[in-house]
Amino acid sequence: MFIFDISNPLTLILMLAATVLLIFLAQEIKKSYIGAIMLFAYLIILIVHVAQIATLAEEFRYMLTTLSRCIAIDFVFV
Repeated sequence: MFIFDISNPLTLILMLAATVLLIFLAQEIKKSYIGAIMLFAYLIILIVHVAQIATLAEEFRYMLTTLSRCIAIDFVFV
């Protein structure tokens, strides 16, 4: 099962940097749809993680903690 693991510190730092840079870009060029695109992307990632945790097979129960951390980080980004 593929999981976009955003609880990895390097991935978390890169996503945070991209988010901050896109927020500054949206403010500089006065285009609010850039922030909306980011919000939509984070909502899609949140929905995917919730769907993965809802359909988690018994053999992948060890991934439950990773998915739970990913969902918590998704809420922070949203």
